[in-house]
Amino acid sequence: MASYPGPSEFERPARAPLWRNVLFSVLVCACTLALFEIGSRLFVSHDDDLVRKEHEDLIRVLGLPGMIDLFEPDPDLFWKLKANLSSERISGAIGRYPVSFEVSTNEIGLRSRPIPSEKREFRVLVLGNSCAFGIGVDDEETWPARLEEVLRRATGSEVLVMNASVPGYSSYQGKRFLETRGFALRPDLVIASFGFNDASEWSSRSDMQVARSLAAGRGEGPLRASRAYAVLRRVVAGVRATETPGNDEKRPRLSSGEFYRALVEIRDVCAKRNVPVLFLIWPFRKQMEERNDALLAYQRIVAEVCMRERVPLVDLVGPFVETEGDLFVDNLHANAEGCRVTAETIASVLERARADRR
Repeated sequence: MASYPGPSEFERPARAPLWRNVLFSVLVCACTLALFEIGSRLFVSHDDDLVRKEHEDLIRVLGLPGMIDLFEPDPDLFWKLKANLSSERISGAIGRYPVSFEVSTNEIGLRSRPIPSEKREFRVLVLGNSCAFGIGVDDEETWPARLEEVLRRATGSEVLVMNASVPGYSSYQGKRFLETRGFALRPDLVIASFGFNDASEWSSRSDMQVARSLAAGRGEGPLRASRAYAVLRRVVAGVRATETPGNDEKRPRLSSGEFYRALVEIRDVCAKRNVPVLFLIWPFRKQMEERNDALLAYQRIVAEVCMRERVPLVDLVGPFVETEGDLFVDNLHANAEGCRVTAETIASVLERARADRR
C-alpha cells in the first residue's frame, strides 16, 4: 500500500515579507488612480472649464464667436470682460441680423471711460446683461454712454456712468458684482437691468448651483487639481439630485422666485449703503412690432418687485412702442437710436424724481 508524505515532509513556501505586500498594494492603487485620473482628464471638464464652455457655447449660438476673446474667468462672477481692451472689432450675425461693432474697456474691465481715483463727479453704476452692455453698437452709442452725455447736459455737472454690464450676466451676477467690487467704485446711483438671462435655460444648472460648485472646489485645496476627484464629486451630486423629483428637467438659471429675491437683495445691499437703485424693464422687438405694451415673462416680475418693494422703475416698453422707426439691431438688443431713447427715458425719470424731492 502506497504511503503519502505527511505535511511536515512538504517544503512550505516562504511567506513574502509584510512590507512587500503593502508596497505591492500601494503600487496597484497608485496605478489605478493614475489611470482613472488620465481617463478623467481625457473625457471630463473641470468645473471652471465647464462654466467657460457653457458661456462660449452661448456666444457661438448668439452668432458672435469673436466675442469669446473678450472674456476671462472670474471666481465670483463666473466670467468677466478683460481690462484695457482697445477698439476690438466684433462682426457676425445674430440670427438674420448682421452686426458689427467695436468694444473697448477701461482699467478694470468696464465698457466705459477710465475711473478717476479721486471722486469729484456724480457716479452712476449700471448693472446688466448684453442689452445694457450694448451688443451691436459702438462704445459711444451704448445707452450708458448716452446717459452720461444727457445727464451732464441736463445738470450742468460732471457725471460718470460706469457700465458694469456683461453679456450673459444674470441678476445673481449683478448682485455679486455689487457685493465684491461695485461699491468700491463709490456710486451715487445704481441702475439694474436683468431678466432675459435669468429666465434662460442655456446651462443645465442654476447660477446658485454653479456658484456652490465653484466655491466647493476652491475649498478643496490640492484635490481641486484632480479631474478624477471632480468626477467622484459630480457622481455624488448626481445621486443627491435624483432624490428630488423633477431635478432631471432643465431649469432656468434663476426661477421666477429666485429672480424676485435677487432683485430685492440688490435693493437691500444698496439701501444699507444709502445708495438709491433704479430697475429697468427692457422690451422685445416683438412688443414694438405688435404695438403691445403688455409686460411679458420676467418683465412682470421686475414690475412686481418695484410695486411691492417701492423701488423706482423705468419701463421702456411703452416708450419703445410709441417711437416710430426701428430701435433694434436684432430681436432684443437696441441700435443707436434705441439707446438714445433709453438714455433720454431714464434721464426724464431721474429728473422727475429730483423735482419731487424739492
